[in-house]
Amino acid sequence: MHPKARHWCYAWKTGISNIQSKAFDDGEPAGSAGKPILNQIESFRLTQCLVIVVRYFGGTLLGLPGLVKAYKESSWNCLDQSEKLEILIRNRFYYSSSFEKIQSILSILKSIDVPVCSFEFGEPSYIAFEIPIKDESLWFSKINSKLEKKHIGLESKNYQIKDCVLIKNELII
Repeated sequence: MHPKARHWCYAWKTGISNIQSKAFDDGEPAGSAGKPILNQIESFRLTQCLVIVVRYFGGTLLGLPGLVKAYKESSWNCLDQSEKLEILIRNRFYYSSSFEKIQSILSILKSIDVPVCSFEFGEPSYIAFEIPIKDESLWFSKINSKLEKKHIGLESKNYQIKDCVLIKNELII
């Protein structure tokens, strides 16, 4: 690190369903450093990301537009050259119902390639399966359409399966 480095400006964005972010200017004029860095994180559509740009005064006054451009370009170069890792986040659902209903759900899940984590037959019977959170509405529409033998529309965050009790759901990373 250069000994004359004076500004450690950064932005981060994290979270899964509750996205949080922060931009920090570290003494630069308000909005001239952290916000352009955060805008680049967002333009790359990233989460679980932190970018720090360290700047030192080299003798030339950049002015507000120059600072914004410098922080924007530095963070863009950093993000453009960095390796990105896509993490598939899944939601694991646990249901209970009758033996016949769980048997039907198990058959449907296998037919549409949804991973089944566990199942237990008895009275009541139980099943656990995982669905990517980005496609939950689509998968539940498929499951319910096959169970009801009619088209069921996409309803946001509707985890209901007819005649089943949702015991719990948990995020799996």
